[in-house]
Amino acid sequence: MKGDFTRDTFDPARHYSGVLLQQGRVQLDADANEQSAILLHYLRTLTRDIVGPHAGPVNECGFEIITEQNSNRLDSIVDEARRKYLQAEIGNGNFVIGPGRYYVDGILVENEQAILYSEQPGYPFAGSSSPEGLTAGMAALVYLDVWERRITFLEDDHIREAALGGRDTCTRAQVVWQVKVLADPDDEAQGAFGCDAVNRLPRLGPEGCGRGRAPSGRRPDRQLTIRPCAIAVAGTSSTGSRSTMAGPLAHPRRSNGHGTTARSRSLSGS
Repeated sequence: MKGDFTRDTFDPARHYSGVLLQQGRVQLDADANEQSAILLHYLRTLTRDIVGPHAGPVNECGFEIITEQNSNRLDSIVDEARRKYLQAEIGNGNFVIGPGRYYVDGILVENEQAILYSEQPGYPFAGSSSPEGLTAGMAALVYLDVWERRITFLEDDHIREAALGGRDTCTRAQVVWQVKVLADPDDEAQGAFGCDAVNRLPRLGPEGCGRGRAPSGRRPDRQLTIRPCAIAVAGTSSTGSRSTMAGPLAHPRRSNGHGTTARSRSLSGS
């Protein structure tokens, strides 16, 4: 775990609803961190219970997969040069990830602007197909990989406290997402990448696991169950674990979650 912490005291099995400060007592970082974890656990569990494992708001549903079949979605982009560039890249086999919000097992995921699959930070991804590899019209499964990581001043200098001479104070937890592609050039009928293909995602290994890697002092997260053919337009996310949404790239539909899948992994020092 990255950071200088006394201990991690949050345990959902204890069913604590809050941390109450007492006068004349020593205050530790563990108390404030547990209060934050209690509230976050409540909010993400509430979201998951209300909207289901994954969904997005009707008017701002993000992460739509935009290909040649639905390229008219780009008409709303005001910057003409940017719009033409995206349209040209789609013609070359790339695809666009639409802006908006989405919830994966309770975790809020946000994309501020339309970007190409190949423009994502960290691209290319291990085990994920390149745009060039998708031009043959092969079967492909596009999924949204979501996880949470810890950030210190080493990764983001902005969190240093300038008033204290640049000293580091608190660390941060950051939600990270990546849209990835699984493709099978031998599956002409696209049978391997239908709704049942999502069941394979939790078994992809450390970079694609559906089971959270619980940090010290916490219970392992439950196995994430994904139903890509029953995506509701409402919301989805994951509780400090890695989540994924997926669906066939050949059939992107805004009304059902944009043909993507979601999974999550637990908060860790990575």
